[in-house]
Amino acid sequence: LPCLPGQFSNQSGATECSTCTNGRYSEANGSTFCSLCPAGKALADTDESNPDPAEHDSPEDCGDCAMYKISTADRSACEFCKPGTEADEDGQR
Repeated sequence: LPCLPGQFSNQSGATECSTCTNGRYSEANGSTFCSLCPAGKALADTDESNPDPAEHDSPEDCGDCAMYKISTADRSACEFCKPGTEADEDGQR
């Protein structure tokens, strides 16, 4: 079963695909993994209980973190910079 963009399966001959988790996306049909959003960007489902593959099918789905925020390590959210550091532009790393 070839998985659609926004989905993946890391098992050969799989009959089901999984939606990429928060902070990740896949662009191609038949993906075996999901790519991590770039630093300074984050991606979270609008409905956590029902993830939508269409929200995970492009790097453009990863939104810039606002000024004074950076992305978490898993790219699922943006958080304020730690004391003594700064991000003075949107999407900064």
